[in-house]
Amino acid sequence: MTSIISSLTANQIRSLSTTVIASLTTNDMAALSSTQVKTLSSAQIAALRTDDIAILTTGQISAISVSGIKGLSLSQLAVLDATRIASLGTAQVTALSTNQIEDLDSSQIEALTSSQFGAFGSAQVAALSTADIAELSTADIAAITPIAMSGLSTDDVAALSTGQLAALKTGQIAALKTSQVKVLTTLQITTLTAAQIGAFSSVQVAALTTADIAELTTADIAAITSTAMSGLSAANVAALSTGQFAALKTGQIAALKTSQVKVLTTLQVTTLTTAQIGAFGSAQVAALTTDNIAALSTSQIAALSSRSVAGLTTAQIDTLSSSQIGAFGTAQVRAFGSAQVAALTTADIAELSTANIAAINRTALSGLSTTDIANLKSDQLLAITTAQLQALDSGQVGAIIAAYHAV
Repeated sequence: MTSIISSLTANQIRSLSTTVIASLTTNDMAALSSTQVKTLSSAQIAALRTDDIAILTTGQISAISVSGIKGLSLSQLAVLDATRIASLGTAQVTALSTNQIEDLDSSQIEALTSSQFGAFGSAQVAALSTADIAELSTADIAAITPIAMSGLSTDDVAALSTGQLAALKTGQIAALKTSQVKVLTTLQITTLTAAQIGAFSSVQVAALTTADIAELTTADIAAITSTAMSGLSAANVAALSTGQFAALKTGQIAALKTSQVKVLTTLQVTTLTTAQIGAFGSAQVAALTTDNIAALSTSQIAALSSRSVAGLTTAQIDTLSSSQIGAFGTAQVRAFGSAQVAALTTADIAELSTANIAAINRTALSGLSTTDIANLKSDQLLAITTAQLQALDSGQVGAIIAAYHAV
């Protein structure tokens, strides 16, 4: 016998009691149009027998309203096969409760499409078991939204395969919580691409262990943003290989905190290119140990910016060799303060070119001792400008006159 259900209007279907709904036969259910199915409320859906749910077509399943999906009991949901699960729309998937998600079996989870996983919220992702996550394809993993990534437990993250981890987009990587980053294994870290590493924030970088950092390639190291560089602990910085250190861009070097610069080894410092050392600021130069300063090559000394030279401490000046002093250019010497000039030895002064002598700032000239002046070479004496001469005190002027007479 043909079911009369197909002849009912949407309003009539909507007005049927749950008792009537529960009495519908499978023939009645098969006769329902998609439009009629769409009118069923959550209470009406909940009243359907599991046999009725099981015979619904994919078209009827996809027609169930968002509120109706919420009415599906766990026993009803359990009878939906892979094809019917896959037919759920993204809005319907979003409407699934965490209890409903938790009750899905492995075949149903496997049946979910990437688009459906993309509709998951963080609570729904959290409802998936670690075993469920392990079965997701790389496309499924890549479809999870950055916001929903927070739903992954630390166990879930630690269990991600290298293939799944490699599939994560930069937005997903950037959304990882520090607790999630901390559980990444060294093997997982080595799987990350330079682009993924570049998505890390400073707090995420701070969550990496020294062992993790040691496994990063030079491309990975170079990909860390200048802002994220602050996340490197002192131990991490000190453990960087010379290859990793050489890979740092000037922007990354400029972003190093003084606490990070202080732990640099002499080997690391001598690895710095002239471009890298030229990126140092005055506070960073001041943070270098005297051993590191003493180890700088003349080309590295010459590459220091005049701004950074102003940061040299008197202790650092004391450690400079005469050849290092001789490597300074006029712009660098012009940046010297009186305390820095005073820290120069007579032998250091002798290494200054006539151009450097003429470049000494008027206010810095007070740092020249009468002994230094007395030992100036004739060409150095002649290089002193009128403006410099007028800035000298009487003792220095007297030493200048005596030096002229001695020539």
